[in-house]
Parts: sequence; structure tokens; C-alpha cells
Amino acid sequence: MGDKQILGWILLTLTSLFLVTGCGDLEPEMQDTRTITLQMDFAQRSSSRTSNVTAADLSAYNTHLIMAQPAWEYLKDSYMYPTSLAEGLLDPVSGKITLEIPLNTEMKIFAFLFKENYSHNDLFSTTREVGYYGESPGFSITTLTDSISLNIRLTEVSGTNTGTTDTVAPVLTEVYPVTNPTSNSTPDYTFKSTEAGTISYGGLCSSTTLIAYSGDNNIHFNYLTDGYYEFCTITVKDYDGNISNTLAVTPFTVDTSSSNTDTTAPLLTEVTAVLDTTYGNPLYYTFSSTEAGNITYGGSCSSTTTTTAIIGNNYITFNTLVVGTYTGCTITVRDSAGNESTPLPVSTFSVL
Repeated sequence: MGDKQILGWILLTLTSLFLVTGCGDLEPEMQDTRTITLQMDFAQRSSSRTSNVTAADLSAYNTHLIMAQPAWEYLKDSYMYPTSLAEGLLDPVSGKITLEIPLNTEMKIFAFLFKENYSHNDLFSTTREVGYYGESPGFSITTLTDSISLNIRLTEVSGTNTGTTDTVAPVLTEVYPVTNPTSNSTPDYTFKSTEAGTISYGGLCSSTTLIAYSGDNNIHFNYLTDGYYEFCTITVKDYDGNISNTLAVTPFTVDTSSSNTDTTAPLLTEVTAVLDTTYGNPLYYTFSSTEAGNITYGGSCSSTTTTTAIIGNNYITFNTLVVGTYTGCTITVRDSAGNESTPLPVSTFSVL
């Protein structure tokens, strides 16, 4: 994709600690919180050859809106989220912002850059044009966290700069076709896209998943009646308006007759927990499943190398995580009939 990108570092320096009676079942506004200071430094360049944003490019952007959002929230180029865990404007002189965020909560930092000088009220009185936007990896802090470093990859919003225009369309390929035949009337399907964008469906297949990401995309088709599905298609339109190739979904049959209906969900068991390790070392994990199926990760843990489970032991290498303690990671497996396991809690581990 032709978007300009850069890796900038955010150094979170933790300051005064404020506690509000620490009960786990309190409402969000009553949870334990901690005041943190974020030091933003966009001068550290990415090692990526495609990264061509310079400090001079970013100096033209005078307003930086910083948001702390739950880890499950999706990043988009519009900053108009219904709510956030905390938010504010970066001080343009010091490059710092102070936020009060909840403890022991998986979250991400979203950044939105604007060319004009705006107050917080200016931004939310009407929608303003975003120049760059980006997000950090997921993280959480505890009462013991001293500091943490995260990187943000900024993406330029199409049409906000007169620089290079992206003319390259996404390329789609099938990764995991629908199990054929399937007794699941909302079957799983996985495809890969070389770019992020909006999804369009063709034929008799559709889905509530309308956003594609670069890499593997797992979707659940909307309810399908029994029958043979031959002409389902998927296309992705990137944020510069380039439309991908039309991906033909491999034909499949839906048969939900009683003789073919599987109502047993996979049973997951932890086999080997993640060992505490220092940043950058592999995070190995093993679990067993009584059925094969597609894996869904919860919390801050994920894996781009393992997206399906087999019967028996499954060996996973989690994606790199920043320094911190991880308590909310989960794994679920959904079999070909649509039965979903109970989420398997991953034992707490720390990256030091």
C-alpha cells in the first residue's frame, strides 16, 4: 500500500498513583486508576524500507489527539468513538500528555494528528480532518509497572497530503475454505488481503464483517439455508479507492439435517503455560483440543502463525508483547459445525 508510515516511540513514565477501593466488580469509573505521563517521540525512524515519513512531515501537524481505548477496539481514521478510557491533547512544546487510566486493563493507545490548531472542544464540536492516525500494541499496567515503551505505526489518510498516491489494489487469496459439506448455517471462512480496506460480498454469501485487515481475515457468513453455494465472492476496496481482485469462494454445501448436526463444542485444556521471559524472546504456549477448528484469541495475546487447531496438542508462538504482566489472554476454538468452546484462560505470565 502507498501510505506513508513511521514507527514512533511512546515512553510511558508513570507518576502519582490514585487508588479507588479495588473491587473487581466495580463499574469502570470506580476501578483502580493510575496517572501516567506519555512522552511522544516520532523522531525514531522505522527500519521498514517503505517508511518514508520524516520528522519534517509530522511537524506540519499541530494537534495530536491521544486516546486510551480497550484492546478490543478497532482503529479507524475517524476519531469519533462513543467513549474512551482516557483522552487528551498532546502538549506541543513538551511532547507530553498526562492521562488517568485504569489498572489491570488491556488497552491500546490511538493517535490522531491534525494540521490545524484545535482545542479538545473544537475536535468534538464537529468532525475535523485527520492527517495521520495510528495505534500501539495492546498493553496493561499494574501497581508494579515502572515504565513501558510502545511503538505506533502512523498511516496517512488518503487525500490529506499532495504526496505519493497509492494506486496499488489489494490482492486477495483464500486461506481456509468453508468445510464441505458443513452442518453450520453460519460457516467460517478465512482469506488473506495484502491491504486493509472495506469488504464487499457477492453471490448469496454475506457477513457482518465489513473491514479487512492486512493479513488473514476470519469471517462468519450470515445465516445460510441448506443448499449448494457456488458463486460467493469477496472484494476489498482499500482506503485510496483501489479495488482488489474478485476472490471466488470455493463452493460448499450447507446441510443442517439432524443426521449431520454436530452439537458438541471443543474442550480445551492448557498443557504448557507461557514462561516469564524478557522482551523479544519467543512466547511458547501449548493447549489441547478435543476437536479441530478455527482459533480466536482474546486479550492482548494473538498469533499470526497459528490460526487453526487440530485434535490433540497445539503448539503456539504468541506474537511479540511489550513489557508487562498479562492476565486476560484467552483462546477459543470453533469447530466446523459452529460449536464454540468455552474460552480457555491462558495462565498469567510476564514479559520483563
